[in-house]
Amino acid sequence: MRQSIKFIGCSLAPLIFALTCAAQADKVSPEIASAPSPSFEISVHQLQIPEKARVACIKGAKRLAAKDAAGSISEFDKAIKVFPNYFEAYAELGAAEFDLQRWDESAAAFRKSIELSDDRYAPADFGLGLILATVTKEFGDAEKIIRAGLETAPDDVTGNFELGWVLYSTGRLHEAEKYAQQAVLSKPTLGVPRLLLAQIHIGEHNPAAVVQDLDGYLALGLNDPENDNARAIRAAAQHELAAASAASSEVAKNQ
Repeated sequence: MRQSIKFIGCSLAPLIFALTCAAQADKVSPEIASAPSPSFEISVHQLQIPEKARVACIKGAKRLAAKDAAGSISEFDKAIKVFPNYFEAYAELGAAEFDLQRWDESAAAFRKSIELSDDRYAPADFGLGLILATVTKEFGDAEKIIRAGLETAPDDVTGNFELGWVLYSTGRLHEAEKYAQQAVLSKPTLGVPRLLLAQIHIGEHNPAAVVQDLDGYLALGLNDPENDNARAIRAAAQHELAAASAASSEVAKNQ
């Protein structure tokens, strides 16, 4: 089974930032209002955020979720100007800059968010990890920063998916499988983690698992450009299973 599911790259942005930005807009920005692992210190931080800054950040998150990255930046800038320690707004700014493929500006915003939050705001870790993993291909640094984010938010789908991708990219398939499976468990309705899991199982020469992964993916009924590719790969895996079964039967007959 030599086929490969091609889905990794800048197209990761919708997965990573739909979860950290669009969800915020739908719920009047709960993640902007609270960090992933609340503590007394972070609660004090939240109480310090002026309403004007919070409103601007929510507006920016809504514009970013509506695919207006350029328009969202001015709102995040307003929020930061009012409250310079607003690490959540810096993370959102990083997301917007990423969407515009301004990698240096995006990385700088994520790093600032990490600095201001004392590395306690997982979306900033995952945003920077995304750049290191998919843009600059610094897999070692990406792994460190993503693992730091998972210490704060161990069940986060984005962090588990990203770490699974990094481990897959560096040939550590068994480890990668663990994190890809956690990503699927964390958000069963997302298709991309299931595709990553299928890709890992292709690397492990496990056609039965590939069929199971892609059955789960296709059952979601997503309007996804990967659907045809997934069906073709599933068919190849099914053919491989049938061939192996026939060969086993033939061996049994000759014994």
